[in-house]
Order: sequence, then structure tokens, then C-alpha cells
Amino acid sequence: MEVVSLAQLIVSTVKKIYERIEEVKHFKNRHRSLKIRINDLMPAIEKLASSEQHVPDHARAPDGLKLFSKPLGGILQLFKRIHDFLGSLDNHRFPDLYKLLYAGRIGRDFDEYSEELQSKSSALHLCLGTENREVSYPCFNASRLEDDKADQEEDERDLIGAYHAGSEKMQDDISKLAEGQEEMKKMLENLKVLPTTSSENPRAISKHQRVEAGLQQINPDQLGDKSDLRTGRFGENYSAMYMRERVAVKSFSTCNDKSVKEDLLREANNLLRLNSSYVVRLLGVWTKKDPYLLVFEYMAKGCLREVLDSVDKDGTNMKILPWERRVQMALDGALGLCRMHNTEPSIMHRDVTSDVFLVDNNWKMKISGVGFAATQKSIRRSMQGVGEKKQKAGQTVNYISPERWVNVDYEPDKPIDIYSYGIVMWEIASGSKPYEGLDGSQIREFVLQKKNKLPLPKACPGEFKKLIDDCRQFDPENRPIAGDIVDRLQKLRSSLEETWC
Repeated sequence: MEVVSLAQLIVSTVKKIYERIEEVKHFKNRHRSLKIRINDLMPAIEKLASSEQHVPDHARAPDGLKLFSKPLGGILQLFKRIHDFLGSLDNHRFPDLYKLLYAGRIGRDFDEYSEELQSKSSALHLCLGTENREVSYPCFNASRLEDDKADQEEDERDLIGAYHAGSEKMQDDISKLAEGQEEMKKMLENLKVLPTTSSENPRAISKHQRVEAGLQQINPDQLGDKSDLRTGRFGENYSAMYMRERVAVKSFSTCNDKSVKEDLLREANNLLRLNSSYVVRLLGVWTKKDPYLLVFEYMAKGCLREVLDSVDKDGTNMKILPWERRVQMALDGALGLCRMHNTEPSIMHRDVTSDVFLVDNNWKMKISGVGFAATQKSIRRSMQGVGEKKQKAGQTVNYISPERWVNVDYEPDKPIDIYSYGIVMWEIASGSKPYEGLDGSQIREFVLQKKNKLPLPKACPGEFKKLIDDCRQFDPENRPIAGDIVDRLQKLRSSLEETWC
């Protein structure tokens, strides 16, 4: 049976991955963590590989077999890429100097593979109809994000230490290699052992300082130095200092409607469960007194639309936003969307626009506004109940898919999110605002009657253009799923990035 064969191929590939992990010289902590996450996924796959008897009944029919084979095939392809990635870090093919100079890029790849493992695990468990342990224990997921950061810092510290302890000949070879390359010289001059805050193990400090598991109630009195005050859809938004860190705060009045509190707490806990480094992190809430608060991590550069408006109004600023960075930002967003669509149960965003993607100081992009649809509905209802101006639900017209233009009551689903994300990627590629100068009726005609797609810049890489067009397909059946978008963007990024050696 195809399911058993796929499972057996996965088991065989994982054995090869483990062999490579045993041979590593550097990034041992990241390798170890990756192995642990693969181990979490393997029991279900090994059971499938052992006998056809363990294949669920619903996977034996043709339709079920097709549905079941897709996540297994995705896992197999992911493991093959992980195997190749670890092979690229081989000490002979990839000198230690390059590991040192590109440590951040290597860490980024480890992060992405960990994220994909979690998404693939969720998708597999959905097909199996079994409990997904990753989803059931959010505090375990949250600790993993902290562990990844500590692992990366420790591995970089080891690399820098090895560099400074290297032989004189090694230092000479490195200096010759850097001749004429000012950027590399600067990087080498700045290589210093990362400081530790005390003599204790940095990993132990990280765990000790973590906020205890569970949804935190953050009293408004704990928030200081408020700034960047803005009026949002339901209340005030601002930034503030909390526990010596800048945070983003959304406040709103509930008019003492108990249903708002119930929906908010339920959806906030769901967001904690989702925990992903590509989704803006929820730090806590305040529901003990009106106005209620949602406290999120702070993203310094603001939303994607603001970033594009400030540095790339016409899509030609290739110095600040080269194609490599644009593709990476699109990949970041796709990873967040992929995690949402593959959690249990799946989460539809329902309002994918360039305003919900936020960018930090390192140009990393994360998706926000996740999972609070019921809360927003309750707030709108409570505001109407006291005579406030009617608040309408619905997506910005610039991002509406053809099927929703045809039927406004069309139930939000994954292809609708994908269509909207195609428009967002068009913005990343062009720097422009979608359908600028057109009103709603003109946009509707453009999408439904003309069935047109907004044109992309001639300089846009061919594979990026094709992906954006595929996401904007008129027929939702022809649009790629989020996992496919991730795969295609990773391949495109690899072709754009300079080779390491």
C-alpha cells in the first residue's frame, strides 16, 4: 500500500539524518533539538511503516488514500531537504569560517525546519484522527522557542571561541581569504565571544526567567512609558514598557458583555497553543476590568504596508529591499499562514492584508490578528447594543477573492486566505498598493468580469511571479496550499542567495 511505502521511505531517510547528526562538529545544540523534534513525529510514522493493519480505515478508500498520502509525501520531502541541509554543513564542504560568518543564516534555516516539522506533525495527526501532543501542551511549545534562542546563542559562542582559539596559520588563512572583501573584514573584526549575564548556564537562566505557563493577566498598572497611540477598529492601540521590554497593546471596551470575555479568553488560549515564531506572540491579557487589553510582542518597523510606503513606494528600492529580502519576507509570512492552516483545528485568518503582517528590526515578518474572529464579533455586538455606530465585519475589498465577491456569505476557508496572501506577495514584489485609485465596484468588475491580475514588475524573478499568479487563480481549486508556497519560496530563496562556499 502507498501509505506503508511512504512511511517506510520516511523511516529510512530519518536514519540517514541521524547518521549525519552524529558526525557534526558545530551547531551541536541545534542538531540535538532538531533530532528531538523529529523523534516526536516518528512513533506514528513507524507504526504506519510496520504494517498495513495500522493504516486507518478512512485512508484505504481512493479519496482517503489521496488525502492521507499528501501529508506523508510532504513529510518525506521535508526530511530529504533536512538531510541535504545537514550535508551542506559538512566540515569539508562548508569550512568553519563560513559557519561562523553565516551563523545567523544557518540558525534561520534551523528555525524554519523546526517550524515546518511542527506544521507537518499537525497535518499528519489531523489525518490520523489522533491527539497531537504538540497542540495539547502549549507550555511545551513555548519553551521550545526559548530553547531555540538559547541553543543558537550557545552554538555561536562555541564557534567564536573556536575561532579565537584557532592556530596562527588558521588566522593567516582567514585573513588572506578576507583580502579585498571589506564586508567580510568588518564581520571578522566584530567577532567577539557573546557575553553571558552570569556564570550560570545561559539555558538555565532562560528557563528560570520565563513567564510561567498559561495565559497571563497583565494589569494596566504594570505598563509604563506609553507611546505611539493610535485609534484602532475597536479601541486604542499603543506601545508600552512591560518587564523592561517594549510591547504592543490593544485596548477595547466590552460594555461589561460577558460573552466578550468568554470569547477572548478562549481564543487567547488557542493562540498560545498555536505558538509559532512566525505568528506575533501574545504575552498576556487583562479581562478583570474594562477596558480589556491584549498585550503582544513589539514589532519595531510596524506593518508591512507602512514599511513599503516608507522605503519602497514604487517597487524600485533594491538597496534596502533586494529580491532576496522580499522573498524572505514572503516566506516568513507563508510559514505563519502554514502553521495556522495546519494546527488542530485549522485556523483561518479571514482578514489577510498587508496591515496584519508586522516587521521587526531584523526584517523578520510575522502574521498578527490571528484567531480573534469570535471576540471581534462579540465586541461589534456589544457596541451595537449601546447605540454605537454599526460595526461591519468583512475584509478590505482590495484582498477579496472571486468566490467571496460572488457570495458575501461564502464560508472563509484556506483558499480564500491563499488568494489574499497572493495580493500581499504582489505588494511585496511591487511596493504598490493593490487596486489603488479604484473603488469597490471597479475592483469587483476587475476581479469577476475581466478576471484580471494586477501586473508585476518586469524585474520580478520568474518563479516568484508564477507563485504569486498561482495564489491569485480565479478557481480556488487551482491555488496552492500554504505548505507548497513555503517549499517554492525556499527553493527560490536558495537560488537567489549567494553560495556559502
